[in-house]
Amino acid sequence: MKYKNILDSSEERRPWYEPTFDEQFKEYFGSTDWNTVSSNLEKLPYYAQMLKEHTPKIKSKTAKASELFTFAYEQGWEKRLNTDILERIKNLVGTYESCLKRIRASQHIAESKAKKKGISRILFMRDEENIYDADELYALFVNLSADRVSDIRCAVREEKWQFLPEEQRMLFLNKYLPEEAFQNYYELLSDFRCGGYRLLGDLIADTDNDNIRQNRARLHYEGDSSEMTALIDAYVNKISGSTYREAVAKKCLELVKGICKPAEAVKYVVALNKRSFLWDVLWEYVDKYALKK
Repeated sequence: MKYKNILDSSEERRPWYEPTFDEQFKEYFGSTDWNTVSSNLEKLPYYAQMLKEHTPKIKSKTAKASELFTFAYEQGWEKRLNTDILERIKNLVGTYESCLKRIRASQHIAESKAKKKGISRILFMRDEENIYDADELYALFVNLSADRVSDIRCAVREEKWQFLPEEQRMLFLNKYLPEEAFQNYYELLSDFRCGGYRLLGDLIADTDNDNIRQNRARLHYEGDSSEMTALIDAYVNKISGSTYREAVAKKCLELVKGICKPAEAVKYVVALNKRSFLWDVLWEYVDKYALKK
């Protein structure tokens, strides 16, 4: 069946010249007169498509605090909260959220040396693969500071390195890479044959991305608060089998106890409208105030 063939082909990598799955899908439904199809089995794709188009999407609506918690039933309950405790809980919630973001960032690291194959291809096309090595070229930039690599990357982009005439390429290299270690590679980097203009940009981009990757992989930073340090340490030292959210939430509950009773903290978290923190950290104490109807 044509519909099944379209679905099967959507799972495969298509050549650039073939229509996309969406284009084939629209053509299939648009070119078929479904009124002439008598078999209900063959009309199943049509029924499914019509059901999808005419089924209204569910619009989620967040319940009000007064609909969930007994203490929020009275108007003006937020005004009776202790402002000092509210501020401390607010800072802790912010630290907790920042900690989770930092951990997630450290777990999703971009591929290192993503442009290495392109660099090797350029060297091969110029018959220079036995003279220069991609790893050798990367090693040139390792000792440069992260800030300097970032500045050179901006210069490559802003001064349009790929369009510079030959004499200006040498001036550019002398300006941004004056060290003797780089001078031996000026001729290579300024040779634009076979896409050679990409060599400098790709090497700098990969080095800069690697610096960013390493920075994101860091968990402890200078100037972190004691609360952030405690939460990060809880993640680093978590027991096997537990998730990072469980480990951080457990430690965060200990920090909440240093501010006020956890059951009392529920009110402050609700007032801050941070319900995800409520379910992560204070879920054991929510039932005390749950409004049962």
